[in-house]
Amino acid sequence: MPRPKDWDKDVMDAIQMLLWYIPNIDSVQSFSDDLIRSKAFENLTFAYVLDCLGMSEKDVLFIRPGGEIFDEYWDYYQGEICTSCQKIILVRQKNKTKTEDLLRCIRNAVAHGDFTVVGDMFVGFNEHKGEKKAIIKIKPKNLIRALSNISIQGEYNKVRLIDATLRKNGFKTQIEPKIIDKETKRFYYLDILAEKNGLKYIIEIKDISYKTYLKVHEFMEILASVEKYRKALDQENTKLVLVMDETRLTKDCWEMAAGFDDLIVIDLNKLINMPETVKEIFA
Repeated sequence: MPRPKDWDKDVMDAIQMLLWYIPNIDSVQSFSDDLIRSKAFENLTFAYVLDCLGMSEKDVLFIRPGGEIFDEYWDYYQGEICTSCQKIILVRQKNKTKTEDLLRCIRNAVAHGDFTVVGDMFVGFNEHKGEKKAIIKIKPKNLIRALSNISIQGEYNKVRLIDATLRKNGFKTQIEPKIIDKETKRFYYLDILAEKNGLKYIIEIKDISYKTYLKVHEFMEILASVEKYRKALDQENTKLVLVMDETRLTKDCWEMAAGFDDLIVIDLNKLINMPETVKEIFA
């Protein structure tokens, strides 16, 4: 009778979580997570996952949908297990985010028993109908920590993802700081107040997932609703940053935004390219 592997219990608990309780998979135990499946926040979310894993983009190789992993990669990682580094090599799937693809491939490897554990390292292979789809070599406990923070059941959210990206790029930040208008005595809570190189940024995230494109009158209403924050702060060298979640601006809206020197707008098109474009956006 086969004996169970003598693996660390914490690692096995993490692997069990990745099999049954990860978000957005076909399982009754799974839950839906809009942030993990959000195309707008795809790169920000995956960057945070890599940070939690202690990895960088150099440790990741994505292959276009319909492709396959080279035999030499497959044979190398099946024959040699190095515990000093982590790697992710996987074939992307259409209409899925990077994090969804990662979780899907891990689950498949575990479900099919095509994995092993060395110390605190998980090494899994996802093969489907003879096609080599993924090689995953990560520390699963760190991945569970990242998922717990990102998910709707944890404290992490879109504000904190953007905050983490700004801090990584040298900004000093405060989440939900309280500011008071000296004239009206009213107080407001900002999403993020960031500072770098003598400039302050009031960052407000607007959930407009119900609109594909924002019209001019809608854009004006949003501007009017947040202008009071900048007035209350009453400081020079302060810019207002509007993050338009899941929507795009029309040409007329962009022309209007260009008329404000102290306004930065991040719509869906710009948000998708973060965090790589942070320095460009906040220049």
